[in-house]
Amino acid sequence: MIELDQCPEFLKPRLRIFLSADIIGSTAQKQSKLGALEPNGQANDPSWFTTIQGFYFEAQQSVEQSWERLQKALGVGSYLGAAPTLWKTVGDEVLFTKVISDHRQVLAIVRCWIDALQAMREFLAREGKGRLGVKSTIWLAEFPIRNKEVVLSGDTFSQRGPIEDYFAENGRILNTYYLNGRKDINIDYVGPSIDTGFRLTTQASARKLIISVEVAYILAMAPRLANQVIVPVDLRYDGDVHLKGVMGGSGYPLFWIDLSTDDSAAVLSDRLLGQDKRDRDLVSDFCRAFFNENEDFISPPFIVSAEETVLTHYPDWYGERLDNLVKWFDSPSDGIASIEQAEAAADTSAGLGDPNFPENWKAFSERLSRLSAALDKNNDATKS
Repeated sequence: MIELDQCPEFLKPRLRIFLSADIIGSTAQKQSKLGALEPNGQANDPSWFTTIQGFYFEAQQSVEQSWERLQKALGVGSYLGAAPTLWKTVGDEVLFTKVISDHRQVLAIVRCWIDALQAMREFLAREGKGRLGVKSTIWLAEFPIRNKEVVLSGDTFSQRGPIEDYFAENGRILNTYYLNGRKDINIDYVGPSIDTGFRLTTQASARKLIISVEVAYILAMAPRLANQVIVPVDLRYDGDVHLKGVMGGSGYPLFWIDLSTDDSAAVLSDRLLGQDKRDRDLVSDFCRAFFNENEDFISPPFIVSAEETVLTHYPDWYGERLDNLVKWFDSPSDGIASIEQAEAAADTSAGLGDPNFPENWKAFSERLSRLSAALDKNNDATKS
């Protein structure tokens, strides 16, 4: 069992959901003569700028309003927690995130997001005169082992001189962020799950809301997640796709949610071809098998919180690796020379390859053994 009593706030395990919405057709609008030169009557800005700025506003408003409707419908004391918050914007793309403390929140967030996407779609249809649309992707990421939080605000460092330990300094600032809710600290998220999520965005379309395999796994529990307010979503599957740099080159399962209306030609065509929604029990079985067969790169999602009662099983190696990080942060000079060694020590004892490396486990194990031997030799030379 993971002991959190002595764990620094920034090292406490968190499962985050990420939501991406990206404008379709904006590049063509910006590059066209009409889009580039047509004034919109507001400070002589080109029409495409107002569209993108408005998209940012509409995205935030629609998410907040949809979440408020869910909270009101479920009543006081619901399991929803706070609404997803804006992470950042990247060009024509807007991204939101939320910490998951109860697995039921995932279905609620997906339902909220689908409603918000409809509002974004209607806004873009008006502003783009039928030439613009929106595509979307949803994924999950575990912190702080497979993925990391990075402080972006340079003026908040606690020391003004040279920083000798970036991990410790990053941790101190993150602790301030989580404990005191400081608004002047900007956090970014990096790691293999984040990379996978952005790779998945390339598969999205106006019709296909792409979801990661972890999201599909939780949504497959829909009969246990749903209620009179939040109904299940149907899952679709397109087989494996190869995403650059993901899963060591192995195929990644492409699950999606259909955003088309039931009477659309695309949906009716799928029914004619027998390509309708997938059986949730089969999806769940497949996801578990996929996690088991690719454990060097991915694990079943788990949640460490007082509220969670279902997704409570974490990998065998996780507790020891987390413990090593905590020890290093508390006593960086106590037998471990660097954060890299702290992580490597846990990897060695757990028999796990570092998920931040794209190499397969065998190659990484051999490389780690050579590094360990070199460190031992260096330590012996230092002692003598």
